[in-house]
Amino acid sequence: MPLIAYSRVSTDEQSRGDSCDRQLTMIHEHASAHKLHIREDIRDEGYSGSTERRPGWQRLIQQLASGAEGVVAVDLSRLHRNAGDAIQFANTYIVQRGLRLVLLAESIDLSTAAGKLQYTIMVGAAQFHSDSTREKVRRVMAY
Repeated sequence: MPLIAYSRVSTDEQSRGDSCDRQLTMIHEHASAHKLHIREDIRDEGYSGSTERRPGWQRLIQQLASGAEGVVAVDLSRLHRNAGDAIQFANTYIVQRGLRLVLLAESIDLSTAAGKLQYTIMVGAAQFHSDSTREKVRRVMAY
């Protein structure tokens, strides 16, 4: 089953020591342990997860439309920071096409009702985290 390994870091995350290399190592270790075949590694370095205007993201969408059987990422925040985009992505590119979404941190399986509920809850939590961080930054900057 050929899957796409997707990694993303924003500039802020890179400065804290996070890296696409570290994420891809984790993905490949998981894939090896679970007998998953990774077809391609895609990286978005220095891009926010709050937009889909990322070159790697566009490549991922293209690959999902042309034969890849799903995507593996370290966690939900690597894919999206916007709840609406995350839900639309899951429905359009994963659920409707019967593809796989493997999120290492969340252990989500969108082929089940429980997995869909878990994904929806995690998406909401990720949106809350992003919004509350933005609010804190605005308050500090205004002060």
